[in-house]
Amino acid sequence: MFIGYDPWEEQYFEDVESPDDLIVCCSDPDAWKHYPKYNWIYNKIKLCETQKIIACPHGIIPLNFPIFSKPITNLYGMSTGAKKLFDWDCRDYIPGHFWMPVLRGEHLSTDFAVANGTQKWSHTMKCYKDKKGKVKYWETSNNEHEAVIEKLSLWIHNNLEEFSGTVNLETIGNKIIDCHLRMSPQFVDLYGEDWLKSVVRLYEYESWDYPTKKHIGYSMPLWTTQDGLYDVNHVELDALKENEKISSIQITFDERYCVSEESSDNENYRLAVVNGTDLKEIEKTVEKLKEIISI
Repeated sequence: MFIGYDPWEEQYFEDVESPDDLIVCCSDPDAWKHYPKYNWIYNKIKLCETQKIIACPHGIIPLNFPIFSKPITNLYGMSTGAKKLFDWDCRDYIPGHFWMPVLRGEHLSTDFAVANGTQKWSHTMKCYKDKKGKVKYWETSNNEHEAVIEKLSLWIHNNLEEFSGTVNLETIGNKIIDCHLRMSPQFVDLYGEDWLKSVVRLYEYESWDYPTKKHIGYSMPLWTTQDGLYDVNHVELDALKENEKISSIQITFDERYCVSEESSDNENYRLAVVNGTDLKEIEKTVEKLKEIISI
């Protein structure tokens, strides 16, 4: 069974049959508990060490700037506590955080199907950001990153020997900034029909049978900076879902709570994610969501 996914991701998993005693983790807290042999990858200092990237805990004063500071372990994601520092002040010290060089290059998120430490399938999404570094949208980007995929596949082989399951690697340039012992649920409907059925068989039999054909897709979040209780017009939401170029709409808040109660980011709150095959249609849908989601 699939465990740990968020309520708005249930639409992807609820109809996929799997044995009751089979565990497929969809969240990092569950993966950390389920894979004690491999959960060291959630320690970002150790992750950096596997790539020979300088990384030190707060308390060790950096000699060169700028640096990037973030939690050593963050199982809830969303860049919680991460920030760029241009100098060092004692007020910047946070127990449990570390610093590393600022990496430059394309920001990618790649899902892998892995059988006994060997990469069998991959799908890459490229991130586009605004001037403040906030995600604008993700785009399927497979063919142009073969060298990066080859390097990541070697890293998986060297560091996740005997592991079978899905792995998500986030990279900047060709450096891994995050490793997750799970798929990225946000993108799974962009991977093609029956992909999740192959995932079940991967966990059950440690083998992979899904075709290597790549699918074109985009994923765009809807952000707000205003805290409060939000609700959505579900009749109009259902109408938006009828667009054949929209594969899914995720409403990523609970109408019973203020968005700040469910978010680890005190400045930006994600209200929705729209996936599909046509970027312009996705942009139109996001704009319409702004009209039917109210505070």
